[in-house]
Amino acid sequence: MSKTPAGTYRANWRDSANRQKAKTFRTKKEANAYLAEVEGAINRARTSTRTPGGCGSASS
Repeated sequence: MSKTPAGTYRANWRDSANRQKAKTFRTKKEANAYLAEVEGAINRARTSTRTPGGCGSASS
């Protein structure tokens, strides 16, 4: 996140396709909240597409 010359805050992140994204906010608090939401969504998407390594149905 960075402060712009206009006094707003720019939240920067990379999406699941590794493209850089940015959005500006009036306050640092708003920018941080948005980043937390976006990063959480990206992490949930990454973990839901993974297959558990070696954690299939185990037979004895």
